[in-house]
Amino acid sequence: GISNNYSFCGEFLMMGLMHMLTSLVGIWCHVVSSASKDSDNYVAYSLEIEHSFDGGLHFSKRAVIELDGLKQSSMIHIQQDDLSEYDQQSLLELASRDGYYLLRTRSFLHNIEGKESKDQGVLVSTFIKACLLVESDLQDTILLHGDGQGNLLGLSIETFVKDCTRSQHTKVNLSEFFTEVILDNGVTGPAPEVQKYLHKLDEEKKKAALNKDQDNRSFVQKYWFHILIGILVFTFMNAASGGQGSAEGGGGQ
Repeated sequence: GISNNYSFCGEFLMMGLMHMLTSLVGIWCHVVSSASKDSDNYVAYSLEIEHSFDGGLHFSKRAVIELDGLKQSSMIHIQQDDLSEYDQQSLLELASRDGYYLLRTRSFLHNIEGKESKDQGVLVSTFIKACLLVESDLQDTILLHGDGQGNLLGLSIETFVKDCTRSQHTKVNLSEFFTEVILDNGVTGPAPEVQKYLHKLDEEKKKAALNKDQDNRSFVQKYWFHILIGILVFTFMNAASGGQGSAEGGGGQ
């Protein structure tokens, strides 16, 4: 009887462990399925960056930036081709002339899945001295400036070198850009309290109208005309009584 009880308990424990294992496997499969679903729904966008070495007369493709939006992008990736010999020489000549390297893109985000749109956005551009790029060995930072609502307002470019110091520039490490891309949505300021301001104006108008209806003048200012009439009447009465007294005194003599 005891061995049967042990056997029953062992089977019961085994069934419990199998049930727990089955539950854990089910939970893991649900998590994997949800992650896969989120990955399937993921949509990426791209910005094509162009540059110019001749003051904007000609632009050519420099890079493609991939990101998942302009609000709070959790993924930013940049693909860049090496500079050709011709572009390297153009950059060196531009630096020797103290010229400016131009960068531009369109404000519209293109869907990587190939969904076409007639909206191409507007061109936004920036520039930097070519000598800064050369002296920083093509290490730069591209900043994408958004409005926090998913719209691109502009872009800018920076290097860790802030001042050009070389009198001559040689072609050293100019074949490849080393670029960091930063999304900058700025800081949203406090919204104006329009309703509160309009309520304050309305209250001030009501107070002004109330003060206008009320007569805040002093007693003298209000009744000066009546006081003046009273004084005149009193003066005439005194004058009349004085004249009558004089006449009676003259008759007595």
